[in-house]
Amino acid sequence: MNLTCTDAAQRAWHRTDAALASPAPADPSALRRRLLLLSTRIWWHPAGDAPSSVGRGPGTAALRRHVRDERSRGAVGWTT
Repeated sequence: MNLTCTDAAQRAWHRTDAALASPAPADPSALRRRLLLLSTRIWWHPAGDAPSSVGRGPGTAALRRHVRDERSRGAVGWTT
């Protein structure tokens, strides 16, 4: 499997989000800033598959399936 910097940024985003969601995060402001930075890097990465004019690319369906599976396992604590 070929991991890109987007994969690394997404893993870092999830680690940072988990740290922020902990009962007493060490520095919540720094964690929020890190989430914003990582979100920006992920969104604007050139390897992204979502066309800017449409907002949905070929990876969107796979992502939605993944999130739905995670929710069904109880791994995601939020709903839309």
